[in-house]
Order: sequence, then structure tokens, then C-alpha cells
Amino acid sequence: MEILTILATGSICLLCFLCGYKCRNKEDFISKETINNIAHPIETYKDNKAKNEEKKKNKKRQLQMDVIMDNLEKYDGTANSQQKVPFFDDEENEEDDEEDEF
Repeated sequence: MEILTILATGSICLLCFLCGYKCRNKEDFISKETINNIAHPIETYKDNKAKNEEKKKNKKRQLQMDVIMDNLEKYDGTANSQQKVPFFDDEENEEDDEEDEF
């Protein structure tokens, strides 16, 4: 039984090696264009991170605008039906404040 397992494993390894050797010579397997089109992982991560941060900022701005528009529609001369507008600190505002502290 052990000999059969060893022979089966060896024959599978040999078969896989021969298939790989045969595919290696084909241009369709992996072309140079495919290799050149692979995105750099660090650049992709930075781009995705920037896009996600921009989406979050846009979502916060949209929330503010929705509350403001809702307040305008509900305005009846008093502050009873008004909602408080959420204020979100941006990193840009914090950097400006740090520069002014000198």
C-alpha cells in the first residue's frame, strides 16, 4: 500500500512538471503585456485609501447639506423644528489651526 502511494505521488508530480514545462513555451500562458499591466500594490493601496477618504468626506458633506436643506424646508420662524447641523473637523482645518498657534 505504501509503495502504491509513493508511485501515485511521484507520477502526479512528474505529470504536473511535464504539463508546466509544456505550458512554459506557449506565449498564451503569460504574456509580457500582462506582466506590465499588473498594478503596483503600494500605489494601488494609496490610491484606494485616498478614494475612500474622499468618499467619507463627501458623505459627511452630503449629510450636512441634507440637514441644512431639511431645516430650510421646516423653517417656520422659530427654532423648534430645526435639527442641529453636524460639524465635522477636517484634517485641513486642524493643520491650519496648528500653524496659527505660534
